[in-house]
Amino acid sequence: MGQAYKVLVVDDSPFVWKAIKKAMDPEEGYELLEQAFNGKMGLEMAEHLKPDLIFLDITMPEMDGLQAAEILLRKDPGAKIVLISAMGDKLIIDKAKQLGIKAFLPKPFKPEEVVQHLKSLLAPAVN
Repeated sequence: MGQAYKVLVVDDSPFVWKAIKKAMDPEEGYELLEQAFNGKMGLEMAEHLKPDLIFLDITMPEMDGLQAAEILLRKDPGAKIVLISAMGDKLIIDKAKQLGIKAFLPKPFKPEEVVQHLKSLLAPAVN
């Protein structure tokens, strides 16, 4: 199978981490890393663990998802980020798109939506 894709969840809700874990099939080559509970912790974990994909909540203590995404993308413009939001706030989504985020996961989400993001963002590039 080769190397697993490392996935980091940055969300202050343990429920979200569990829901994403449940949706991910290790047989498909995904490895779920420990959860980061705020943007600051997420940045530190991303720096050390070098995840292939980050599920990033918008509303969190200490540092919100947009602030964290901005720093992540400054360091690595190719970072694969899926923004998680309970709010359908158009201004937040617009700001996220300006930062270069193309994938969004609305709360509550279905397991197949998680899988769809994993496959579309981590699928080997077809030339």
